Amino acid sequence: MKNKVGILVCACAALIAVGAIWLGFANYQKPAEPKPEVIEKFHLEPELYEGSQLKEITADEFASLIQNKKSFIVIAHMDFCPAETPLTTTTEQFVAENGLTIYALKSDIFKQTELADSVKYLPSAAIYRQGELIKYLNAESDEDIPFYQSAENFRNWLSKYINLSKE
Repeated sequence: MKNKVGILVCACAALIAVGAIWLGFANYQKPAEPKPEVIEKFHLEPELYEGSQLKEITADEFASLIQNKKSFIVIAHMDFCPAETPLTTTTEQFVAENGLTIYALKSDIFKQTELADSVKYLPSAAIYRQGELIKYLNAESDEDIPFYQSAENFRNWLSKYINLSKE
């Protein structure tokens, strides 16, 4: 009698386990794949397509760009920093090759701007659309390092967000 009860209990347990597994598979939903970042390219302010320069600006000029909802690129940099050289050289080369003006903030000016609330490490480049920060290069991110290393890579990064030609 004991054996029959034991077998019955084991059979019931096995049946419950199989049912639970079956229900688990029946209700299993494949994890959602991350949605790709949808990027709507935009144009910078028209006057930024009319020159090739890296233009130093003040904190007040930067605040005015934000307040007036301008679309622009800005780099924040330090003077005399070895880590600085790649982005500055890359940006200068990019500007010369692409006929664009990019604004620049020295570190002491940068610290007086709202950009310093988002960007923690310099050098960095930031993209603004209608006065809103939409993307920046993180100097501490391995993913962003290639964009610092050549004008072509920097161009590829920017071109994901910005129409680099006036048309």
